[in-house]
Amino acid sequence: MSNKRTPHPKRSNLLFVVLAVLLALGAAEVVLRLVERFGSGPEQFYSDIYDVEYVMSQDARNPYGEQHDPMNAWGLRGPDFPRAKPQGELRLVCLGDSTTYGFTSLEDSFPGILQRLLDQRDGPGRWRVINAGIPGTGFFQQLLFFNKTLLPASPDWVVVFSGPNYWPAVKTYRDRMESRIYRSTRPLQLVLRRLALYRGLRRLIKGGVSPEILDDSQIEDNPELQYDSAEYKADYRRDLEAFGRLAIEHGFRPIFMRIPDEHNIPQVLEQGVEPGDEWFEQACDKVHSETVTKRFALEQGHPWLDMYADFIERRDAPGLYADDTHPDALGNEMIARRLLELIPKPD
Repeated sequence: MSNKRTPHPKRSNLLFVVLAVLLALGAAEVVLRLVERFGSGPEQFYSDIYDVEYVMSQDARNPYGEQHDPMNAWGLRGPDFPRAKPQGELRLVCLGDSTTYGFTSLEDSFPGILQRLLDQRDGPGRWRVINAGIPGTGFFQQLLFFNKTLLPASPDWVVVFSGPNYWPAVKTYRDRMESRIYRSTRPLQLVLRRLALYRGLRRLIKGGVSPEILDDSQIEDNPELQYDSAEYKADYRRDLEAFGRLAIEHGFRPIFMRIPDEHNIPQVLEQGVEPGDEWFEQACDKVHSETVTKRFALEQGHPWLDMYADFIERRDAPGLYADDTHPDALGNEMIARRLLELIPKPD
């Protein structure tokens, strides 16, 4: 008499359904990865635009303008580089937003021009300039990325562009990130973020990516938080101080700078104030991150580069701006040459 059991039909059907669902999800993941791999639009460009820690996707194609250069293995613009710094190499990280990233060709971004100028001055291979510009981000997000990703690459210098993207709404995300629930679920979120299916579902749930993605991140706004609030300025100062401690601990040297938007220039000229502290304060209007950055840099003895006077002097020159916000080739060259003056020749 045989002891062989006959499979239960309900269990067999359930197993079939589970396998079918897994195969369907696997197929969807493969298709979405292929779309991301060969696409060049903004939806394929960012890892997860609704996450405060969003970055560019590895190998994604640049969707800005006519430049479609791929992102490197670090999810950044520019040639790839090893994590371990070769002996004798000096590394300079340019930390910032879309202005640092560059709306020109890679070679005409200010990090690209600075690389060329350093090669001419000190010889090829002595310096590696890393373009760490992530469009739409503020210093809070850039600091998260720098701490996790670029600090292990042992930078010697770090240029920080103090831009206007330090959103007051970031405080909402900061408070959320400090919660126990966020810290306990974050590892799972980071795993899921690797899945194209997860990223696609998040976009669908959020209503899709808006046209403004090419200018700003999708961080939710909070009208109750203002640029001139004490909480906002205190949080930003806290980020600067954390960055300053990293510089001391890891031995890199910071440079802080400010680059005016094109629409700032007429405002400054209309005010009729002379260059100096009063002029700078009025030029910055309500973007308090700029005045807080300047004060912090000067208090701590770090170089502070204010590009307002340079851009105002050549305000009518062709090639100064690519649009009303981002410098073009001439503007980027002016920035790079001023930075070169602040970086000493190596011994």
